[in-house]
Amino acid sequence: MVQTELQLFVPDKPKSKRQDPNFTKITADVSRDNAAKVRAISALCDISFSEAVDEALADWIEKKKADKKFEI
Repeated sequence: MVQTELQLFVPDKPKSKRQDPNFTKITADVSRDNAAKVRAISALCDISFSEAVDEALADWIEKKKADKKFEI
C-alpha cells in the first residue's frame, strides 16, 4: 500500500467580520418599525442583518452620487 500526504492550502481568512479589516462596526438609532422590517425581510432573504444594512447603505450612496452635489 502506498501512502501519500495530501496538503491543502487554505488561505488565512478572518474568523469573523469583526476581525476583518475591510469591515467596521457602526451604531445607528433607527425606528423600531424599520429595524423589525429589516430583520424580517433579511431572514426571508436568508441574509444577515448586517448584509441587509450594508446593501441599503450602498444603494443610498449610489443615489447620492447621482445627485451631483456629492462627489465621493
